[in-house]
Parts: sequence; C-alpha cells; structure tokens
Amino acid sequence: MAHTVALSRSPARVFARILSAGLLWLAGASVAACAYDPPVAGDHTTPKYTADLEACRETAAKAAHHTVIGRGYLFLSYPISYPIEKRAELRKCMTGRGYALS
Repeated sequence: MAHTVALSRSPARVFARILSAGLLWLAGASVAACAYDPPVAGDHTTPKYTADLEACRETAAKAAHHTVIGRGYLFLSYPISYPIEKRAELRKCMTGRGYALS
C-alpha cells in the first residue's frame, strides 16, 4: 500500500497534473478572449439612444428567450446561453437602428 502512495506522487505524475491544469486554464482563457464583444458606439446621453436601447432590450429579451427555449433539451443551458443570446440580439437590434460598433 505504501508503494502505491509513492507512485501517485512521482515527479512525472505531478508534472502531468500541473501541465493538464495549465492547458485547461489556457484553453479557458483563449475562449474568454475570443468572446470579447466591443460596445456599440453612440452618444449614450441622448434621449433617442436611451429610447432605442430600452426598446432593443425588450426585443432582445423576448428573442433570446424564444431562441434558447426552442433548442429542445438544450434549454437546460438557459442560465448560461440566455445572457449570451440576449447580448447578441441586443447588438443586432442596435446595429439595425443605425448604431455602429466602436
């Protein structure tokens, strides 16, 4: 039994675990970096922008909800996929109203 404990802490196994954790962290960081989404440009203080933003928020929330729920059993990912879909729908609505990406 003492022999198996010594094998589980061998330098090669420790190195493999550290390398695995590092690669997993690197993969997560690269996915997060690819998900960067630049903000929509516009004068955020004008009444027209705030009215457009409010209208697009409502539209985006409804569209994202229907998109996520319409995926069958994948609706179980709702807490994760809903904010992503909502952001994409909001951007689509705002660019459709003439606001450019910054």
